[in-house]
This record gives sequence, C-alpha cells and structure tokens, in this order.
Amino acid sequence: MITMAGMIGVGKTTYTNHMAEIFQAEPLFEEVSENPILDAYYNEPTKYAFSLQIYFLNQRVKSIKRGMTYERAILDRSIYEDALFTQVNNMNGNISDVEWELYQDLLANMMDDVRIISESTNQSPELLVYLHAPFDLILEKIKRRGRPYEQIEGRPDLLAYYKQLHTLYDEWYENYDHSAKMAIDVSQYDILTSSDQEIVAKKIQDKWSTLLENSPS
Repeated sequence: MITMAGMIGVGKTTYTNHMAEIFQAEPLFEEVSENPILDAYYNEPTKYAFSLQIYFLNQRVKSIKRGMTYERAILDRSIYEDALFTQVNNMNGNISDVEWELYQDLLANMMDDVRIISESTNQSPELLVYLHAPFDLILEKIKRRGRPYEQIEGRPDLLAYYKQLHTLYDEWYENYDHSAKMAIDVSQYDILTSSDQEIVAKKIQDKWSTLLENSPS
C-alpha cells in the first residue's frame, strides 16, 4: 500500500489517479464534496477545527482498512499528515491542549487497531510518497482548482496559514518514520503527460524494488 502526502493543492489526487492506473492499484480518495465541516472550518476555524480533525481521523482509518482489502492500493493522503494539521490548529489556538492530547490518544488507539488488522491481512501502508512544490506554485494550483473557501483573496489570515503549513510540511516529512518514504518535487514534472507519468512511476517503482530487496525473506 502506498500513501501520498503533501500540501493542500499540491496534486495528491491527480498523482494518485495516474499512479494507480500505471501500477494497477485501487485508488482511494478523500471525499471533499461529502465533508460536512470543511467549508465551515475555513470560515470559523476556532469553532470547527477539532470536529474537522476528528472527522478526518475517522475517514483516514476507514480508508486504511479499506486499502487492506486490496492487493494493491494507493491512498491520496496519510493519516499522520492529518496529525500535522491538528498540531498546527493547536499552535494557532483553534484546538486546545486538552483536545490535542485527546486527538493523539485517539490516533494511537486507532492505529493499534489498524496494526492488528495489518497482521492478519499482511497489508499495511509501506511507502509514503511526499509531493512538494515551491509556495508560489502551491498558491497557483489552489487558485486553479477553484474551491471558493480555499481562496486567499481578501484573506491574509488564510495566506499566513498556507505559509505556515508549507514551512512545517518539510519538517514533518523529515521526521516521518512510520514507513519507508520518498519525496517528489512536482514542479519538475507535468503529471498530465504520459512521459512524465512514466518518469514518476519509475522513481516510485525503483524505491519499491529497493524495499522488496531489503525486506526479510
């Protein structure tokens, strides 16, 4: 199982789609349109931050469990990535220290359950692919996909939030140790072209082959 990770708007869904097709894997996506809290969070983060993160935590665990039912699956976001968002909300005063501690406890308990299922199915998130890009490109991508609540026009607070996340993501990736990992600079590729899709797929396949070579027989 592969999990994609990266900043808002970096292209996780697009990469998941194309890599799943190339690797003949099941793509599993975050259903933004069905999220009852996301839009409200952008308008009132202090009121909705904790509810949003609990919602995401529940969805991520469901996604991992579903991924374990397939021989090959690619998830478009990592559950540990959500913990970064929760931590940032705590840093910004949108989530209290008590709520942050509760979230961490819930995450640990849920991942214990996931590990038990993983042992019985021999499936688990084995490789994290971190997609990153320069901040200006991230803003361009966010603007291009056009979700109204994500737009920064007249929202200096939202721009500051994006900058904060972009800075912290690299640190999060460096400290990530729940599986093997690799990073891809999306500014170097046009993932909509078949030639660049093949280049990215080869990078992932080479990393995957290394994992297989180094795994216990």
